[in-house]
Amino acid sequence: MKRVLGIVFFGIGIALAVFAAGLRFYVAPLGTNIPYDLANSTTIAEAKNGKYINTSTGAIESATLDAYTYVVPQPVTTRDKLTGDLAGKAVVWDVYSQIKIVGSDEVLQPSSQEIALDRKTGEILPWDGTWVNSTGTQEKATITGYSYKLPFYAEQTTYPYWDDTLGKTLDMKYAATETVGGLEAYRYEQAKVDQKIGWDADQLNLLRVVFGGGSGDVYYTVTRTIWIEPTTGEFLNVKQSVGLEFRGGNGSKTTLLSGDFEYTDQTKADAADGAKKDRDKLVLASLYLPAGAGGLGVLLLIIGILLIATGGKKKADEAPAETLSATTS
Repeated sequence: MKRVLGIVFFGIGIALAVFAAGLRFYVAPLGTNIPYDLANSTTIAEAKNGKYINTSTGAIESATLDAYTYVVPQPVTTRDKLTGDLAGKAVVWDVYSQIKIVGSDEVLQPSSQEIALDRKTGEILPWDGTWVNSTGTQEKATITGYSYKLPFYAEQTTYPYWDDTLGKTLDMKYAATETVGGLEAYRYEQAKVDQKIGWDADQLNLLRVVFGGGSGDVYYTVTRTIWIEPTTGEFLNVKQSVGLEFRGGNGSKTTLLSGDFEYTDQTKADAADGAKKDRDKLVLASLYLPAGAGGLGVLLLIIGILLIATGGKKKADEAPAETLSATTS
């Protein structure tokens, strides 16, 4: 009986050990990939004392500004359009952005883009299908770096962060480890940028005539701070101080747009809730379940081996008694 029980325990121990290895080396790595069927998402960053130029009157007005970012994954495009090295490695997202004036139907700076992201790192990859639309017309574009997610198991280092307005990446440097929404968060900071940018020719000429004495250019200023949950690389909060200013040749300065934008409380809460759920799934699949199953499997293996070893032996004092009985009869 001991031998049979030992064989059963040994078999279960082997099965648990294989199960633990499968969780750790197959299931857990699959969890560190952006899923193909990711749901749509919306984030809102608010600037309570934003400023913008009223294009109808030319006056600079103040209002609460909400910056919306809508992420719409494109599984069909991912399946049909990503080929070669990108097949199975990347996913396609459409991203729509706009700034709304709270209390008004007016929308500022609407734009959209279609990009391919590395499923494991979240980095935007070079793809010939990438396009941007900030003028009403889709245009081919080259976008690189990070913009909507950092890698799973993010590091305390510097990442290249894509800035749509500048059309290039900026260094996003690790600054500190803090707590956001009850979760450990890495804080990354980008140094202030103050740079002349290209502008629609007709609009620029109008600004030069109205404000600049016939000359001038548009300048873009931005500082940016992001907090991410390091296991998933998901954003927990974003703060951006953004400014668009026309600086005339006559020394004038005219605000086109400015605001200190930060995730709304609801967006922060939703981000923390989502990151916590995703983090817990990863930790469960990569650590707790493999450790528990593996530990129990090893224990059953040891018990099984001991039962098999002892169950095959007869008690030392049983054999002589049986032999004596047989001889006497």
